[in-house]
Amino acid sequence: MSSDESFVDEDLDKSSPVRPSDRLLRSSSHSTNADRITVKKLNSNMNSSNDFDKTITSNVKQTSRSFQKIRLSIESASEHEVIEGSSQIFDVNHLKKCIDKAHICPGGRLEFIIDEEKNFGLFHKNGLKCSICERITDLTNYPAQPTYQLQIPNQRLYTASAISGIGHDGIQFVLSLLGVSTPHRSNFYKQVHNLYDQLFEFAHTDFLSLIDEIRLNQECDSKKILNLTVSLDGTWKKRGHQSLYGVVFLIDADSGYCLDFETLSKRCESCETKERTLTTTEFRRWYSNHQSKCSKTWDGTSGGLRYINMISDGDSSVYEAVKHTYVNLLGDDHVRSNDANDWTVNTNYVVTKEDCVNHVKKRVANHLKTLKSRYTGFENEREENSIIIVSEKAAAAQLVHKGRTRRRLPDGKPYGGSNGRMTKSMEQKLSDYYGLAIRQTSQLAKDLDDDNAVLLMERNCKAVFMHNIKQSDREVQHSLCPTGLDSWCSYQKDKHLSIKERTDPMKDAKRLDAVFLEILSHMINTLTDQSLLRRCLRDATQNANESINSALWSILPKAKYHGYRSIGDAAAIAAIFFKRGRSGLIKFFNQVGISITEELLNTLLGKDSKRVAKAEDNTQRQEIIKKYKK
Repeated sequence: MSSDESFVDEDLDKSSPVRPSDRLLRSSSHSTNADRITVKKLNSNMNSSNDFDKTITSNVKQTSRSFQKIRLSIESASEHEVIEGSSQIFDVNHLKKCIDKAHICPGGRLEFIIDEEKNFGLFHKNGLKCSICERITDLTNYPAQPTYQLQIPNQRLYTASAISGIGHDGIQFVLSLLGVSTPHRSNFYKQVHNLYDQLFEFAHTDFLSLIDEIRLNQECDSKKILNLTVSLDGTWKKRGHQSLYGVVFLIDADSGYCLDFETLSKRCESCETKERTLTTTEFRRWYSNHQSKCSKTWDGTSGGLRYINMISDGDSSVYEAVKHTYVNLLGDDHVRSNDANDWTVNTNYVVTKEDCVNHVKKRVANHLKTLKSRYTGFENEREENSIIIVSEKAAAAQLVHKGRTRRRLPDGKPYGGSNGRMTKSMEQKLSDYYGLAIRQTSQLAKDLDDDNAVLLMERNCKAVFMHNIKQSDREVQHSLCPTGLDSWCSYQKDKHLSIKERTDPMKDAKRLDAVFLEILSHMINTLTDQSLLRRCLRDATQNANESINSALWSILPKAKYHGYRSIGDAAAIAAIFFKRGRSGLIKFFNQVGISITEELLNTLLGKDSKRVAKAEDNTQRQEIIKKYKK
């Protein structure tokens, strides 16, 4: 790794001003030249701005609103009195060693020579001067490293920026409040990008070791291919279809480990810059060398694993893109198909789709939303001369529309309303009960084969809808509901209770009227289709993907701009946090030569402890809920 500042191990300028002191100063009592230069530059800029303003006001009357708003504030701030002083960050143990080794004559005292001219970001080379012989002993705030390496405080600063997602502006503001100098912006990001590459490589290596762990746990021979069920989900930097950057994470459904990720980009900033500055011929020549690095993405895992089942949401385009991945890799020795809909291929090599139960449950709300728009509103939305003004007061309050009638169902009543009609609470109830039926059946059908499990799930899902629609024959209405005293169906449960203990007549009034049986029939048939339910037998969700997506954007907030490399690095860090925790960074710190302090270790372990405690609480809460429902 190249050095961030060109540090040369040479003696300090002995003509530097020295402030005698009986004790070592923790911070400087002198302002640096950089501070004085900054104020002078700002005053100079403001003076030139005033001259420029006087020149243009005679020709141009309008100025920017930002200039008008903050001009007086800048002028006032530039004349503000500056407190003389600066600060440094010290390694206390190293400071003690330097003081113990410092040369001092009998009867003399040590004078602290502050590094004012030669500062290297957070690294400073001060001096301890004997007041009698004037011999100077070097006093760096951290142990000095060779010129080809990063100085320790700067390396820690760059690493903190890369992992936390805080950029140069944020770090500069924090350090400036503390009176600490900050490395130059261009060199800052140069070193941060170097760390991005190291984090990327570290995550890649960790993926490979993780694959070996999975194979070892499954007792899979090294020569065999291990089939896995994975959960795949993508997240974009921006909502909608305008985002330029996105990330896709691949998670093992059984172990919950993140096995791979891919950073996607619709642009290459280098290409855009070169296209603006080079001719077509020059750009083509440049691009021939740049092509391999253009918007570079990483393939991730190596061979030895095959993803046979993929858990995804309702976006079938993702599944169609990977459906025949292994079929197309077989070559001419096997039967292959170029048609994505051709199922004559060997199904052993076709990736099968499994649906996320949470996304499937949302389809109930989507269907009901469509039905609501169809059966509500007015019969005739637009007619000529439809507005009749009754009076001025009435016209201001409402408009009376001639020839417009509200839509009503065949029973003469509106779609929505109170008891017996579709309400928001009923929509939520149908959606929740449908998802609960899928989850409970997946647990009950573990010992059944897939065909019988699908039949049981189909029955239970239909029972949820039929149970909530009134029918003249209540036996038919509740014929699919489970029987017995432990049944969730109040009608079936009341059969085993005394008349005083029965509750179903009161609940029956809140169920949907019989007219909804025909209206919801298409939705019921669609949501209880056996091909759909077969993909839900595992009771799988994409909660893990949503969790890692959240970890990614907590590192890089979506509200701020970040480039391709930053997003790729954040994805690598999110993958490490997700599968190894914050303590997984210790291995990376050792790899790049960052020593682990007690504060750093406590911080990492503290984060992981909070995560584990929260997860354990959620698990216990879920167990209590399950017992309560039983």
